[in-house]
Amino acid sequence: LFMNSRQWMDTRLNDAIAVVQKHNTMLRQYGLVNIKASVAKAKLDAIKEIASITIKQKGYVFVADAQGVIVYHPDKYYVGTDASSDNWFIDLSQGKKLSIPFIKDKPYLFSHHFNKSWNWHLIAVDPAEDALKPLEDFRWFLILAGVIVITVFSLFLYYLVGRSLSGLPEISKSVKKIASGLFDSPLDLKTSDELGILGHDINHMAAYMKKQFEHLHDQIEYYHALARHAIDLVVVCNEQGKITYVSPSVKQITGFTFDEMVGHPFSDFIDPDHHNSLKEHFRVTGLSKLSAPPIELRLKHNDGRFCTLETKTKDLRRNKAINGFLSFSRNIDRRLSFQNNLSRSHKALQKDHKDILDNLERATGQIELLHTEQARIESE
Repeated sequence: LFMNSRQWMDTRLNDAIAVVQKHNTMLRQYGLVNIKASVAKAKLDAIKEIASITIKQKGYVFVADAQGVIVYHPDKYYVGTDASSDNWFIDLSQGKKLSIPFIKDKPYLFSHHFNKSWNWHLIAVDPAEDALKPLEDFRWFLILAGVIVITVFSLFLYYLVGRSLSGLPEISKSVKKIASGLFDSPLDLKTSDELGILGHDINHMAAYMKKQFEHLHDQIEYYHALARHAIDLVVVCNEQGKITYVSPSVKQITGFTFDEMVGHPFSDFIDPDHHNSLKEHFRVTGLSKLSAPPIELRLKHNDGRFCTLETKTKDLRRNKAINGFLSFSRNIDRRLSFQNNLSRSHKALQKDHKDILDNLERATGQIELLHTEQARIESE
């Protein structure tokens, strides 16, 4: 899958390279290479053509200059931003070959070309999840394959009815159990004919499917355990601002239970002074494909006090599983307390420093007076 995705991505990158070369060639043919306005127009035309290049469902081509400034990106939020300090651009500048770098904590397939004429980095990227999406459907293919195999075996049984019916009822009963998810009912056929071989194959298939379902169950339990023991608070709100999900950590952080929060507006649990900030945060998140900058919110605790949370939200209304705004919050009371203590200590240190300088200045003046008096006495 990665190889096919990379070949397709390289092909689309070559399309972008051809666009840049075409416009650069036109500038040279008409002697416009040194005319800034013409070069700028050619770059704009090239960007318009590059913008039409897509890679699968989520991939795209973007452009950065030699200094790391994003010249073109399908998400206008990135245009003009400086990526020179990002790890992927540093590796790119050092000539390292990148296959799956992490951009914004997300793995991407990566293909790159540097155009020396315009000092442009032409970069084709495709989220790894886009290339791996067929694997997500594999487990359903496994179930479907099992059902198909069972159906084929059932048809094959009817073919063997005329030759032997002794094990048919038992096989039919076992197949139905497997189809309903019961895999611990092995067939015990004593015959060595086709029905006996078929029973052995069904036992083997049931053991294999049981192993696969147990693995899938373990994976589900693994992610459930992560959610139960996470220290961050995860909240999902619908478009009306009502809570549709909260993570198990809500009890530890707020004192409220899952049932006490789900179905209520998120604003009911927020300090009224922060309601406008919360609305603006969701508004900005809804306008951008990216997460809005994190904000600090005062969240109501069940015992009446407030705790301060740093909250970051992403718009996942198009995600059928989430269908809302996904917010991650972390209690920062300790951090704020530490910052306040540090600020007070800094002010106290500045005051002590000023007092020392004042005392030193007074002592210096007294010493000068003593020297003056001593000189007067010696002269007399």
